[in-house]
Amino acid sequence: MKERSKKPVLGILGIIAFLLFLIPIGFYLSNPLILDEVSLLLIYGIFALSIDLLWGYMGILSFGQAAFFGLGAYTMAWVTKGLYFANVSMLGILLGIMVPMAIGFVLSLSLFFSRIRGMYFTIITLAFAAIAENIAVAQPIFGGYDGLFDIPPIRVSLSKNLIGSFSGGLPYYYIVLSMLFLVYMVCRRIVNSPLGMIFASINFNEERAESFGLNTAIPKTLAFTVAAGIAGFAGALYVPEAGLICYQDMGVVFSTQAVIWVALGGRGTLIGAIVGAILVKTLSYILSDIMATYWLGVLGLLFILCVTLFPEGIMGWALKRHRRRMS
Repeated sequence: MKERSKKPVLGILGIIAFLLFLIPIGFYLSNPLILDEVSLLLIYGIFALSIDLLWGYMGILSFGQAAFFGLGAYTMAWVTKGLYFANVSMLGILLGIMVPMAIGFVLSLSLFFSRIRGMYFTIITLAFAAIAENIAVAQPIFGGYDGLFDIPPIRVSLSKNLIGSFSGGLPYYYIVLSMLFLVYMVCRRIVNSPLGMIFASINFNEERAESFGLNTAIPKTLAFTVAAGIAGFAGALYVPEAGLICYQDMGVVFSTQAVIWVALGGRGTLIGAIVGAILVKTLSYILSDIMATYWLGVLGLLFILCVTLFPEGIMGWALKRHRRRMS
């Protein structure tokens, strides 16, 4: 029965992957600028996975993930604007992952080993995002209110005399799509591993897990550090496509929006985080074009309606119905 229930889900994922692979060719032939927006949507999907890994599988709600997204983006911008050699973009991406991971490790280590959890942890991460946003505004290295502009595209040395440049268009779209698939598979591997079972036990009842001798601070620190790296990776992919980064991309508002993506898509499903990010951002683009003043209010009302009708999120509701039909 379990194998039979998996087949339709895998079939749906296969159809989605097939469409994501072929449909952009039509966008590229008709309007390449639309394809650039789609690439950004996929990058937001990577960012949403970092939140779902924490909130959906460990019950840790963080409103500070945008700070790590911004750190990865700013690091990528500093490296690629300040250094000039063939594979500088690879160094920028690597540091865009490592810097947020290092800061996430120090932050989570100090909080989790101090037994700060639940609402108090969420409030601290909210303050962390607010502090990061204020630092980005105040410090010239971040570009202040204007941010950093003219960020170069990803450059890869294909041979000694041949350097490939990827920014926008079809090649970069497939790079981002491949990275989204890779991050999704890594997260899926984690949650289905013995470590994922530890995450689930902490999410279900942390006190009971501790009563069996588990030091929950260790897996929580590990999960938070990995999630910070994923968010930083999304930021590092974002700046070559967007060409700019500003303080708002590491603040409280962006963190809150990303939490809404995951809640609407279905936390604890991984694929729901991606679907939620793509749907909400697409709807934001459409509504902002139709109504420049009231689109945020309309989006908020739609979010309340969807959460009321689908408390498990869109994908959570769909998977729940599928399990009932197969049982």
